[in-house]
Amino acid sequence: MNSLEYIGLLKYEFTDFFDIFENYKIDNYNIPILARSIIRNERYALSKKFVLDAYENYEYCFINYNEANVTTDQLSSFIELLKSSVKTIVKPNEEHMSTTINGIYITDTGFNQEVIEKVRKFKFRKNFTFGLKGWCDIALVLVDLNEYKVYTNKQGRSSKDFYLSILED
Repeated sequence: MNSLEYIGLLKYEFTDFFDIFENYKIDNYNIPILARSIIRNERYALSKKFVLDAYENYEYCFINYNEANVTTDQLSSFIELLKSSVKTIVKPNEEHMSTTINGIYITDTGFNQEVIEKVRKFKFRKNFTFGLKGWCDIALVLVDLNEYKVYTNKQGRSSKDFYLSILED
C-alpha cells in the first residue's frame, strides 16, 4: 500500500463523521486533506427552543504525506503549522468545550528514530480563559507504510488502533 491508497481509505472512513476538504490552504501551507467534525450537545427544558446549556466539541485532522523519508525539519514545520492553526481555526466561546487537532503524517519509506522520539515527546494543550471557554489539544500520528507501524504522542494513543486497522485492510 502506498500513501495515496492509505489516504483514500482514510477519506472513506472519515466520510460519515467528517467534512473533508482537499488541498486546503492554511498559513501558506497546502494540506492535502483536512477533515473537520463538529459535535454539539444541548440540554433543554420543555421544548428545543428553551436551551439550558450546550457545548461543542471540534476535531480537525490535518493529513500530510511524503513518499520519501521525513526529516526532523519537515516534521517541525508540520508541528508549527498545527500550533499556528489553533489561532486560525479555534473560536473559543461559552459553548466551546474542546478542540482536538490531529496531525497525521504518512510516509512510504519509514521514519528515523529522531523523528519518532520527537513525536513521542510532543505535548500541546492550550486553555482558553482558564478552561472556562474550553481547551485545545494536538495529537500527532505517524503512519509508516513501509513497516506497517503507527507512532503517536500521548494525546494520539487513543486513535492508534484506528490507524492500524486501516493498515490491515
